[in-house]
Formats: sequence, structure tokens, C-alpha cells
Amino acid sequence: METEPNTTTTPTMKELIMASAGYNDEIQAPNASCILYLDVFHMDGAKPTPISQMSIVTPTVNIFRHEETSMVTLTFPTKFERELASVYNMLEAFGDASQSMEDESDFPLLRLVIIPNKYAGKYYIVAANPLLWSLCPAGLDGEPRVIRFAVSDENLVAYEGEEDGESEAETNTDTES
Repeated sequence: METEPNTTTTPTMKELIMASAGYNDEIQAPNASCILYLDVFHMDGAKPTPISQMSIVTPTVNIFRHEETSMVTLTFPTKFERELASVYNMLEAFGDASQSMEDESDFPLLRLVIIPNKYAGKYYIVAANPLLWSLCPAGLDGEPRVIRFAVSDENLVAYEGEEDGESEAETNTDTES
């Protein structure tokens, strides 16, 4: 696997998106892995309460940016993939939690962390709080094995460091796609 852990320049958002996209035939794996988090965020400053977390390694990732909204597509190998059902169930749990929060000082937070293999975890993308999501076929008559979700562009952010780090890579906010 070709990685670039010692790059001297910070990649742009476009470079991170391109590095995350698709499948690497040489290593027989997607070009990125993901972690999906579901937490309850507290407006009073308390640490978020974790609800669920899962690693996702089987789908290919594609991100399409358009004006103020970005579409994240996770394409799984088959409709029978266990990760597919788990991701969809977590998205539905996020939707249910969003509808049922009675205390306005707490709200659900869903984050998809996309880690391009090319940068060996040094840089990653976070897509948070989807506006909508769907389970759809891979083609016009294909099996339902694709999850697409839209996020507002302000909720698609690049970071540098460990995935739980706090340092946002400010130079990664290029809006070109």
C-alpha cells in the first residue's frame, strides 16, 4: 500500500476527497476506511455522551461537492454486507433521536470519519449531521447496496492528526471539488 505519512504540505480538501475515492485494485481494498459515531451533544459544555460507534472497511467512498451541500456515497460490495445494515440502522437511530429529543440543550450528533489510506491516518475528513440519507441501488436495476447522505458544506471538514484530535486543518477548506 502506498502511503504518504511524511508529506511536507497539507493536502487540500479536494486532494483528500480524491485520495478517499474508489477502490485500489493493487491491494484489493477501498481507498479509505471510515468510522461512524453517534453521540448526544450537550449544550451545557459537558462531554458528549457516546451512543454507538462502528468501523467501516468494506465500502468504497465517493464525495461530491456542490455549492453548499456535499453528497457522501458509501457503495458496499453486496446488499448482504453486515456493515451496510449497521450503517443504515445507525442513520435511522440518528433520525429517531433527532425527532425525539425533548430537552433542547441536548441533541444527537452523527459523524462519519473518512480516513484516506494514502495519508496513513495523518489527514481525514469528517462529514457530520446528515440532512438526509437513502439506501439505493448501485445502478438503474441493481441491488440496494449504496447509502447516500447529504451534509451541508459547513459540516464537511478536513482535519490533521489522530481522528479524535482537535486540530482542524484550516488550509483544507478549499471549496473546489
